[in-house]
Amino acid sequence: MTPSSSVAGVVTLGELYRGFFTAGARGFGGAMPWARRMLVEERRWLTPREFTDVFGLCNFLPGPNIVN
Repeated sequence: MTPSSSVAGVVTLGELYRGFFTAGARGFGGAMPWARRMLVEERRWLTPREFTDVFGLCNFLPGPNIVN
C-alpha cells in the first residue's frame, strides 16, 4: 500500500456508528476479528500497527476489549 492510501481521512460520527453497529451485529460472540477486518482492511480507519497498539491498550481498561 502507498502511504496516501493506507488510512482513510476524516470519519463522520454516522460512519463510526454504522461501522461498529455492523461489527457488533456480525460478530456476536467474537467481534474482534470482524472489528479488525472492518477497521483495518475494509474502511482503512487504522493501520495494522495502530490497531495492535489500541488493542494492547484496551487490555488494561475495564470492560470488553471491543467496546473500549
